[in-house]
Amino acid sequence: MLTAIQPGTIAIGLSTLFAVGFCHQKAYSKQFDASNVTQDNIYANTKIIEKFNFGSKSDGSFYRHKFTFESNDTSHVMATMNRENPGGNKSKDDIRADIWIESSKQDRLLEISSLPAPLFSEIQKLETVITSSGDAADIFVPRSAKSNPVAKPFPVALMLQGANVDKSHYSEYAKVVASYGFVVVIPNNLRLWPLPPPAPTTTGYYPELKLINEVWNFIKDPAVSPVAEVINPDQLVLLGHSLGGAAGLNAVQGGCSIPKCLYGEFKQPEALVAAVFYGTHLKPYTGGPVPPINNDTIPTALIFGEKDGRSFPEKTKETYQQLGSPTKMLISITGANHFGLTNSNAPNNPGNTPAVVPAIIQDPKVQDIPQSLAIKTIGTWTALFLRATVLEDPMALDVIFSGAGDKVDNNVKVMMQNPSP
Repeated sequence: MLTAIQPGTIAIGLSTLFAVGFCHQKAYSKQFDASNVTQDNIYANTKIIEKFNFGSKSDGSFYRHKFTFESNDTSHVMATMNRENPGGNKSKDDIRADIWIESSKQDRLLEISSLPAPLFSEIQKLETVITSSGDAADIFVPRSAKSNPVAKPFPVALMLQGANVDKSHYSEYAKVVASYGFVVVIPNNLRLWPLPPPAPTTTGYYPELKLINEVWNFIKDPAVSPVAEVINPDQLVLLGHSLGGAAGLNAVQGGCSIPKCLYGEFKQPEALVAAVFYGTHLKPYTGGPVPPINNDTIPTALIFGEKDGRSFPEKTKETYQQLGSPTKMLISITGANHFGLTNSNAPNNPGNTPAVVPAIIQDPKVQDIPQSLAIKTIGTWTALFLRATVLEDPMALDVIFSGAGDKVDNNVKVMMQNPSP
């Protein structure tokens, strides 16, 4: 149903369309010049699917405007506006439109044309040893701001490595995340992996939950940490790849959800405030559904490559469904496989790797996206999710939760999202 149409103006009562049978957020009016629309899509947080066509006259010239409301999932609805001027003499630049959108989050949507750029152009790599464990670790620290300096201290992002993947393979990904204002720490955690009999116990680079507190206590201690003066002691975020992501998913709920957990005992640090994991899931290897993940108030994002042949996307999607936090996101990287975030898509460990560390199991599926682009894409979306949820960065919030981000980045699909109120 249309509200009154005035000469030179189109007024669209979308709230009328949306009101029947659907719960919706507070509506507001957004007015813009039709000539200044820079993208065709307008997104509203609603579940409705509607199509509507209408026309209007302005000074005797006929203008046709088509709005199509549709949705592929329940996270947003897409409105596409097509403008026609069949033979009219009056310029369409004079047309103005009042559009009612069922969301309070769309204020700057039409202004978003690209992802926010990194904040730091120089990243320093430091090498250290975690004193309590003896694990070698690499630290990546933002040093030179591209414009105005960003407020310090920086949140700490602890990367939990995939099974037997040396820390050096994550350096380029770490640099991307650090360039958005995070100190990234990547330890090599050498440990026994007690597989259930009859499989033998092995030693290699495997994540464990106690590592989180060991690194966190070390990185805050000015007596031993090379970055204690630049980090925020109240903001720890977790990153993880593959088996490291599985360990991280247990960490965000305060410990293992299964008996005889291979990740060990754990006391969650109060400073743990967000997490992003790539190529991972909690689907039991013995079959059965993914158990509920009680990540409470910790925002969590799962990112996966659509061609992952090691951690199948269907398992990641099922794991996402079990996340309990009201702020969560599931992001697909077009053409990427399991090793989309490592420096090489077929990583082999360096020559100085301990002989007991098994070889990395490669992904049988071939990646379609260039490795450098995959790393940049995964790192950028990791950082923007963290800047939005941890630092409440307005630009990151716009991209992550407006529905516009994957419309300006053709390399990703935000499959589902559930923003904070």
